[in-house]
Amino acid sequence: MNNETATRFLEAYAAGGEVEGGWLYAKAVQQSRLDFTPESLPRLDHLLKQVRERAKPTPADLDTPKGRNFTSLLAFYVVEVLQRRTGAPFDWHDRESALAVLPPGAQLPEGPQTRLVAVNDDQGAAYWPLGWLEAQLAPDGPRRLASDLVEHMVQQVERHGPAVWWRAAFMLGQMAAWEMMAAAGPEGIVMPTILGSTMPRTFTMLGSSLFGGESLPELVRRGAERMENNPDGATWQVMGYDGILTQDGRQLDSIMVVAAAYGDRPFMLKIAFPYLPARDGLGFAILQPVLRESTVDKETFERMFAAIERGIRSLKWSDGQSWEAYRMAATSRPAPPTTFVMPVVPSVPVEATPMGRALREAAAAAAAPAASAPAEGKAWRMW
Repeated sequence: MNNETATRFLEAYAAGGEVEGGWLYAKAVQQSRLDFTPESLPRLDHLLKQVRERAKPTPADLDTPKGRNFTSLLAFYVVEVLQRRTGAPFDWHDRESALAVLPPGAQLPEGPQTRLVAVNDDQGAAYWPLGWLEAQLAPDGPRRLASDLVEHMVQQVERHGPAVWWRAAFMLGQMAAWEMMAAAGPEGIVMPTILGSTMPRTFTMLGSSLFGGESLPELVRRGAERMENNPDGATWQVMGYDGILTQDGRQLDSIMVVAAAYGDRPFMLKIAFPYLPARDGLGFAILQPVLRESTVDKETFERMFAAIERGIRSLKWSDGQSWEAYRMAATSRPAPPTTFVMPVVPSVPVEATPMGRALREAAAAAAAPAASAPAEGKAWRMW
């Protein structure tokens, strides 16, 4: 079971049809007018009550192909309502594949209720609405309104901040891996790149200075303006570029990544991911990341870093290498001398642009007091 299956079921229902094989109680399901709004949830409750009291389905009925299609459709529907309300993305799994992507130590019950598991990678959260459906259709099962179930899931997804913050953090990690893969490549050329919610799978390079035109600092400045103006009305955007990190008297090549989320509670985060280029017989190596700027408090950021790590691990490197392998390589490389300056084109500090100032001002109400914010320049261990 995967996201394509969920989409196929929901689109078939919305079009007034059914998937191959059909589902039980098709007429009653269509008459319920499930339109993906919060207002439809009482109608879902009424549908389940009618099926429970009139059709009186047995576990055997629900375990037929049509029965499984019926419960699958409603499970997909509940999570789709949740996604539309919060913006939090979910991927569909069976129990085995869900355990493979959840954080180590996660546990899921065995049985039909985990035939479908919705996983939110950003926070490592999992839901199995088939368990709720099973209880609502059983003659003596515990009753719980669909609106109460969705509200509970919303509170869980947003317990540490808006879901869009966590999506932006996850994509920050993915952008870091994308740009680091370029830095580790044969040419070692990293172009400023943007990723946004309107096209979340498309890494858009801001241009190429290799063939004339804008310089790298100009491209970064243009990207910062795009993040500030948000012309596509994105809920989040992430930009990555090659820069210089000055720390402990050293200047280090670094992949700089800035994430921004918009809306009622805007958010901004900037992290430097320093690296050592391959040279003098020594291989490429990734060092510990360094926090440059954040509009969230220390505790929230530390929780958020797990989402960043999952974003990093979510990208498969085209050359078969991995972030982890290059991170481990750093242990065998001596630290560069304090006078060593790596030859890259320094880029415009994003925090000095109007985008940085505007987002900080807009996020003032949601940001923690400065005294409790993470200190700039502090290194954070990912593993």
